[in-house]
Amino acid sequence: MSDIYEAKEEMHSIEAQLYPNHLQGDGTYIARNTKEKTIGIEAICAAMKNRGGFDGSYDEAVKTVRHFFKEMMYQLCDGFSINLGWFTVNVSFSGVFHTVNEPFAPPKHKVTFKFHMLKTMRKLTDLIEVTVNGHVEEPAYISEFVDMEEDMTNSLFVPGHGFTIHGHNIKIEGTNPDIGVYFRDETDHNKVVHVDRILENTPSKIVGIAPSPLTTKSQIIVITQYTGGTPLKDIRIITSPFTVEEI
Repeated sequence: MSDIYEAKEEMHSIEAQLYPNHLQGDGTYIARNTKEKTIGIEAICAAMKNRGGFDGSYDEAVKTVRHFFKEMMYQLCDGFSINLGWFTVNVSFSGVFHTVNEPFAPPKHKVTFKFHMLKTMRKLTDLIEVTVNGHVEEPAYISEFVDMEEDMTNSLFVPGHGFTIHGHNIKIEGTNPDIGVYFRDETDHNKVVHVDRILENTPSKIVGIAPSPLTTKSQIIVITQYTGGTPLKDIRIITSPFTVEEI
């Protein structure tokens, strides 16, 4: 087995881009990772084999990892806390009980899983050099997609959950029949699902209900004629620089 994972010096670099801090609204900026593509077990096992020096079978590695995570989730659902050396995962409960005899009743009460970094994982941040490549200068852009119930940003979502899109000049406005918010397959752009339920629509924030997309990994698309002044003659298509994955 290769010792390539035993990093002892600054050998990792991540590029970041600055976006306006919508939560504060005070003229400050927050940094976002420009390489926010989600990879899965297959891609990691392939890299482990081709780059990391793993001397076993790729197929067996994928099979073993999948089996491991299935068993880990089984043990979590039985109430055990999992310590993997890098992080822990444990079961947590949310919701208020008004009497000691009140039963656990979803959706008022929820079972969730909590992730906690351990010291070994936190120390990895010392090995990462972050390069800030300026700020976004496009006339319109999407900076964040948040699943409001899972509190996940630019990564995962659940159909039927409320979501918030943050950005600049993203208000849905115009007479063109194509205007709206869409979930689009990251590779097959013919697979597009329109968001039917929009709850809030402003130049910097759109709130809606996530649909069931035609793919597990989607880009967020906003089509609008909004400019803050005279409407655009043609539509403007605003595409998220990241993909979100259905869970």
